[in-house]
Amino acid sequence: MEVVPPALLESLCPGAIRTVVEPLAGGVSATTLGADLTSASGDVRRVVIRHRPDPDGRLSITREYALLEALHAEGVVVPRPLLLWSADTMVMERVEGTSAPPARGAMAMADVLASIHAHQGRARHGLPPREDPTSVVARLGAPTPPPATPCLLHGDYWAANLLWRNERIVAVLDWEDAAVGDPLSDVAAARAELEIAAGYDASEAFTARYFAATGRVRDGLVAWDLYVSTTALDHMDAWGLPADVLEHRRTTTRAFQQRAIETAKLLKG
Repeated sequence: MEVVPPALLESLCPGAIRTVVEPLAGGVSATTLGADLTSASGDVRRVVIRHRPDPDGRLSITREYALLEALHAEGVVVPRPLLLWSADTMVMERVEGTSAPPARGAMAMADVLASIHAHQGRARHGLPPREDPTSVVARLGAPTPPPATPCLLHGDYWAANLLWRNERIVAVLDWEDAAVGDPLSDVAAARAELEIAAGYDASEAFTARYFAATGRVRDGLVAWDLYVSTTALDHMDAWGLPADVLEHRRTTTRAFQQRAIETAKLLKG
């Protein structure tokens, strides 16, 4: 979306006397814009416009919007959806916050993920199943994860998809990869990303906090660790990252993967 349709802006703030639209940082799958709309009375309405024409295996914008409606109504910390403009464009409230986590952010991340996995509302109905890791982990000699009670999954839970204010998570963003399945798939992805961003200790602190909060056991985590690290290594060259960022990510992810391989060997005896 190079230009926001004037009719969209007019529908959000009829007769706006000033409109400021700017690109927002985000993933490569969608165009995300912030818009500040000033009414004739001087009130400012701040919104986020999200445009994604190609689902590419993800939820469509229409389905993501419906999911946000359900999640917001059911008390999950997500931006309030305001308008489904078209099949590929939606508008949400703009939540004030920063994507830079506080020093003990790993603990809050674990608590919020635990609450998402405990969610039993209608939001999870009709979501696709999480992918099957069997083929990936089998070729690496690891056992497949044991059966798990399916739950609501975010699908891409990491720092870039969280907003913080006063050391609290005030919004979980980008639900395009939401699914239903094994909660440890979210845990593995989050801990791998935490190790890249904040180091091994932060990743392990997050993991310990999650299992303490949920009462779940780590059985099956090694398989998901292998799956998320291996698939990331297979695809990260196509993510368009700067060379230094890519090298750090590749090196850290390989170390994460290697520890999972060694753990799998120990479990097999």
